[in-house]
Amino acid sequence: MRNIFRYRLAAVDRATAQGQLAAADQKYHGWARLELGLLYTEDASLQAEELAHYRAAEKSFRELLEQYPNEENFFVYLGSALLNQANYHEESDPDEALRLYAQARVPLLEAEQRFPKSGNWKLNIRNAYWGEGRVWLKRKEYPRTADAFRKAILYNTDQKDDVTFRQRYAYALLKLGEVQKGEEELFGALEQEPHDEHAMLFFSRLHVVLSQLVAQERRAEQLDKGIEAFEQSMSMDCSCARDQIQEEDFLPIANHPAILQRLAQ
Repeated sequence: MRNIFRYRLAAVDRATAQGQLAAADQKYHGWARLELGLLYTEDASLQAEELAHYRAAEKSFRELLEQYPNEENFFVYLGSALLNQANYHEESDPDEALRLYAQARVPLLEAEQRFPKSGNWKLNIRNAYWGEGRVWLKRKEYPRTADAFRKAILYNTDQKDDVTFRQRYAYALLKLGEVQKGEEELFGALEQEPHDEHAMLFFSRLHVVLSQLVAQERRAEQLDKGIEAFEQSMSMDCSCARDQIQEEDFLPIANHPAILQRLAQ
């Protein structure tokens, strides 16, 4: 039953998935609910049903943990059910998302404490801090942003995602005036740069922000790096570069001839 859901294909429609869910025994019911919720993310008109599946999965895993308190996977799946609910609310109700991200960490951190050698909990703990970091960053709560992404880095196992976390962590540090530490994180992330257009756009932002914090003799150098990274991002067809250039962070380079020329193309 678990493999049916784990390797779900586009050809498997919701009616088939519902039938599989009905056939699932109690032990796999919550897991199947999680997978059904993910199926429903592809259709915006069914988002309410998506959330209902995640809530049902949460309920199922809480009940299963009462019966099987030493089953590590149930701690992890409960955390996953709560994480998916938090992701669902992140745009529409960020306060609720923050509450759920914090709730998700409870069973996951307990799994870390009780089953330290497995590491099965690591990805979901990382994702909980990642989600919190996104919310705090949008709110410009930089101390909390820095703390969330610092912890995401500690639990991360994916090098490409590590670039994202270190960029955001560096950004929050720079916004807090922690120039040396922020610069160290910036250059650490640059060493891992995955040649992604969105990563390059964020590197541009970081260099421009840094240019406003360093000594006068280094300012032009950082601005040039910001312009170069922005141009690279545009050359990779970064879809959001045109919108972001009008943001406050980019004001020092927004009217630079090289940027205007690139935007005119």
